[in-house]
Amino acid sequence: MRTPLNAIIGVTEMLREDAEALKQDLEPLDRVLGAGRHLLALINDILDLSKIEAGRMELHLESFPLAPLIEDVAKTIEPMATKNGNRIIVHCRSDLGTIHADQIRFRQALLNLASNANKFTEKGTVTIAAQAQRTEIVIAVTDTGIGMTEEQMGKLFQEFTQASSTTASKYGGTGLGLAISRHFCRMMGGDITVESKPGEGSTFTIRLPRIVQTEQERAALGHPIAEEAEEPLILVVDDDATVRELVVRHLERSGFAVVAARGGQEGLRLVRELRPAAVTLDIMMPDLDGWTVLAAIKGDPALASIPVVLMSIVEEKNRGYALGAADYLVKPVDRTKLGETLTSICGSTTGRALLVDDDDVVRRGVRQALSTVTPDEKKPHVRTGAFKEEERLKIRQPHKSTRRNGFGAIPSVSGRAFQGSAA
Repeated sequence: MRTPLNAIIGVTEMLREDAEALKQDLEPLDRVLGAGRHLLALINDILDLSKIEAGRMELHLESFPLAPLIEDVAKTIEPMATKNGNRIIVHCRSDLGTIHADQIRFRQALLNLASNANKFTEKGTVTIAAQAQRTEIVIAVTDTGIGMTEEQMGKLFQEFTQASSTTASKYGGTGLGLAISRHFCRMMGGDITVESKPGEGSTFTIRLPRIVQTEQERAALGHPIAEEAEEPLILVVDDDATVRELVVRHLERSGFAVVAARGGQEGLRLVRELRPAAVTLDIMMPDLDGWTVLAAIKGDPALASIPVVLMSIVEEKNRGYALGAADYLVKPVDRTKLGETLTSICGSTTGRALLVDDDDVVRRGVRQALSTVTPDEKKPHVRTGAFKEEERLKIRQPHKSTRRNGFGAIPSVSGRAFQGSAA
């Protein structure tokens, strides 16, 4: 589709140049060019989205200086800003340093945010501000445009969806740019968040790690909290950063260990990797919706016993229970109710196991075996760690339900010596 469309755009540009030289009416040709370029952008967006959903979008990571790229984006939107009577302001230090990421995808995401800020602003300002932290890059694009309501922000990152039908008819667009930009950032281990007030403007913030790792590299690192946690592990899956932060904070204060996932695909990967005690799952997510994630979990014999609590603004409890959800909570979720629900699902701590082995693979395997139980059983808490065996010998008063498992050939202290000292 792109090949004939590029030919149409190219020939139209030639005809326009000839018409301009002959001082003929350019308006019909400009309309053809505008429609052709809009259709080409739509095709490119759909192809990007299809690659992402099929898992075929690859990152091409490289190190590049950040300040020149931001300046380039600002210069790119200058003609559009002049047309709308806007002023572009860039707060970016020259010594911002470098970032290791996919330069093309990063530029595409930032350009999309800056273009949108300019499109929805007239006779105002568009500010691009960049900050470099030790492990993270934060870039905020702020405009003084029309702004958005909470309801409009709630569906902002959904494919083929715009804030409202009014803005779609007035400003145009495909409703794909923001969704794809957020996909790109999440593929690189970051995210895009938004804050806005109607009539005052909006701020879109890109957060990316300074050194982006591939998905395989991130998976290989694992989650230390899952290995070391003594409390029941809860996986929180939600695409809304604010919701994730609030739920994680509340559950940690309630005595749970918590790992968060920023979307359905990452959530499904972490369920398989971590085997949590329970999962809280949002339904309306742009990459992979909650229904699909729930069906995948319950359709996998190795994961089917993991309880899933659905949390969504969509009130479809019957469908949720039919697909195997342990509970269904409608947002905004009462925090006390959420804590009580997960406590009833995970049960109280009925036993602790101290696992002592110098082989990391063995520790991980035994821990998983002890934690894999049927839904009506209560999981023991398995304590493992990287502290030395001499320190383990100091444990004289274990919990009354603790079981000690010592293995014979541990460097510096044998399992037999450990059992004798701990007896």
